[in-house]
Amino acid sequence: MCELSVLVLEDGEKEEKKVAENIIVASRFDDGLILRGILGEKLRMKDTIVTELNIAQEELKLIKSRFPIDLFFRFLREFSECIRKGKVESTLLESWDKLKQKGDQLITTFSE
Repeated sequence: MCELSVLVLEDGEKEEKKVAENIIVASRFDDGLILRGILGEKLRMKDTIVTELNIAQEELKLIKSRFPIDLFFRFLREFSECIRKGKVESTLLESWDKLKQKGDQLITTFSE
């Protein structure tokens, strides 16, 4: 079996930090990931996404961000549903507005 070490790069940091070892499952949930170890232990990684999975090096690399990952994935789900239906729904527009609003807030905070 292949167990992974998990490395996280956080906003503003230059180097990754090892946060877990012996991980066998990574599952996405609304605002991040749940990592499960070989012994069944779980680690919730809020505001993270996968940037690299390297089986040869047995590493899973993540990035942790202040960006609204939950809003981004909600928008993607709504977008996919609209494509499936062949029309734009109000829920897509609402999720896009929320994502843009939060993104604008982050950019404003960053530029101050």
